[in-house]
Amino acid sequence: SAYDLSFSGSGDPPHAPTELSAQATGPRSILLSWNGSAGAESYVLEDSNGGYLAEVTDTTYEVLNLSPETTYSFELRAENAFGSSSTVGPMSSTTDPLGTANTVIRVHYDTGMGNFIAVRGNTSPLSWGSGLSADWTSGNVWVIEIDGIPEGESFSFKPLINDVVWSQGSDFSGQGGETIDVYPNF
Repeated sequence: SAYDLSFSGSGDPPHAPTELSAQATGPRSILLSWNGSAGAESYVLEDSNGGYLAEVTDTTYEVLNLSPETTYSFELRAENAFGSSSTVGPMSSTTDPLGTANTVIRVHYDTGMGNFIAVRGNTSPLSWGSGLSADWTSGNVWVIEIDGIPEGESFSFKPLINDVVWSQGSDFSGQGGETIDVYPNF
């Protein structure tokens, strides 16, 4: 016959996705989202320097392990078996600063009448030079609430009696935002 009726497999690349947005979801993450495009089989995400991030089939992607208070720019294109759409972007977002959290240190120790517990440490507002006084609560538990230590930041500390007599042994450790119970020996 004069006509070739076999399927040639021709088709078109997908249309470009629309409405790309980038929203910080914390100090180390940004959520990218967009409207899908007709004919797309997947979406390729890159940073604006051409660095490959991911190829996904969904219309959202969370970029993780970023640096706090840093601006990142992203570009996106749709792909299928016939090619790629034009690139959308760049779209930028700045990650959040590290938040500060309320850190609570609870020192379990009977200091005896007229004495008190202070805490010294290696991160502000604690220092190794002078201690912050804890408040006595029932059951001989001395409690200090510290604002200003970034959430998740590791730090070391030691309780002292009357901010003079150091607890024995190694330093205690904790992370910003935790409630830390310690049972020192003097």
